Amino acid sequence: FEVPGAPTNLMISPPSGSCDQLIVTWTAPSNTGGLPVTYEVYGMDNTFNDTLIKFNGTTTTTTSTWNGLTANTQYTVRVVAFNDLGDGGEVTGTGRTRPEAPTVSNVTPTNSTQLSVTFSTSAIDLSLQLQFKCTARPELSGLPNRAGSTTSRRLVLNDLSPYVNYTVRCTSISTGSGSRSIISSCNSTMNTIRMPESAPSGPPLNLSVNRTNTSATLS
Repeated sequence: FEVPGAPTNLMISPPSGSCDQLIVTWTAPSNTGGLPVTYEVYGMDNTFNDTLIKFNGTTTTTTSTWNGLTANTQYTVRVVAFNDLGDGGEVTGTGRTRPEAPTVSNVTPTNSTQLSVTFSTSAIDLSLQLQFKCTARPELSGLPNRAGSTTSRRLVLNDLSPYVNYTVRCTSISTGSGSRSIISSCNSTMNTIRMPESAPSGPPLNLSVNRTNTSATLS
C-alpha cells in the first residue's frame, strides 16, 4: 500500500446564472495506492489573498462546489488526494466567477435609427477586465438585431429601424487573460424603447400658395 497519485483533468467552471459560485471537477488518480481515496479542496482569491483555504471539508467524490465567492474574480484551486497512509498527489488550476451585468442609467434614441445606452460607470472606472455588450432586438420579425460593446460609460447602436419597438439587453463580458477567462455575466439588464419616426428627407414637393387680400393658404 502507498499514498495515491495526483488527480487529473481539473476543471474549474462558473455555473450558468450564478456570480458567486465555481464548480470544481477532476478525475481520480490512476494509482489509488490500494486504499480508498479522499480529497481535500483548497481555494484562494488571487486578488486579495495569498493563502489557500480548505473549503467544503473533504469528499470522496470527484466534484465540489464553492459558494459565496466574489463576482468576476479569479481563484486558484488545489485538489489533494489522500488515503489512510497520508497525502498523495495534487493538482492546481485557476477559474473565474462570472461578472454581474452593468447598471444601465439611460436608454435614449438620438435619432430615428440610432440608440444611445448610458451606464452608471465604466469598466475602466471599475478597474475590471470587462466589456459591456448590448443587443437591441426588434419587436417585428424579419428585422436584424443590432449589437455593440464598449469599456466606456456610453454605447451607441446604429442602423435601427424607425418607429419600431426594441428590447435592449445588456450584459458584461469578462476579458481576462486566457480563453477560459472570457465568460458572460450571470444576469442581464433589459429595457424596451420605441424608436421615433424618421424625419422628412427633404423639402415638400409641389407646394402651392393660394393668396387672398387677407390670407394665404399652403397646399
